[in-house]
Amino acid sequence: LDLSEDDLAFRVNFATIENGIITDRRAGRISTEEAHELAKAIQENVKLPVEFIFVGATGHRAVLVLKGMAAGYKVGENDPHEAGKPPHEFTWEDDESKKVAEILNDFVRQAHEVLDKHPINEKRRKEGKPIANYLLIRGAGTYPGIPMKFTEQWKVKAAAVVAVSLVKGVARAIGFDVYTPEGATGEYNTDEMAKARKVVELLKDYDFVFLHFKPTDAAGHDNNP
Repeated sequence: LDLSEDDLAFRVNFATIENGIITDRRAGRISTEEAHELAKAIQENVKLPVEFIFVGATGHRAVLVLKGMAAGYKVGENDPHEAGKPPHEFTWEDDESKKVAEILNDFVRQAHEVLDKHPINEKRRKEGKPIANYLLIRGAGTYPGIPMKFTEQWKVKAAAVVAVSLVKGVARAIGFDVYTPEGATGEYNTDEMAKARKVVELLKDYDFVFLHFKPTDAAGHDNNP
């Protein structure tokens, strides 16, 4: 995503809600393909008073951008950060962030209606899997502007071998060329050897190569050593 200075962006989790309680903050770690399909349905069916972009990222993650709403960045989140609790109410600190909170409440409500009846979730219900019928939104932020990129400061040609969307964005913002080899997913099933081979290949042409390894972090979040 390319953000403008007046855009407001959020991190989003697809989650599972039952009777007003978040039962799974990652909706059973739905696949990237499922997340992208669900995000597309939300983008096509949710109507807001402002222009927005909603796209799936890696696994259960997504990104929401409210165009032209950067002034409302002092808005809270609805993510309780643990299962077994209801989602939080969006808080605000000023008039602009109050507008954003109202938009987010509307967005979450409409998205829940779209998600709850989506064919992907109907299939997951039949299979006994957690359904992705709710959105947890956090981390309101604006594009900070980078006065000097990593590559400029250290005068190096740099590359990143990455599958996770958030890390791709950070790498691009600081001047790295980004590569995602076939088989690299950022999930448990990622092909780390493919990434390692890519690093070896890139070191022939780059001064600095960053390799991001995600599955150990995911296992830690899942308490699954």
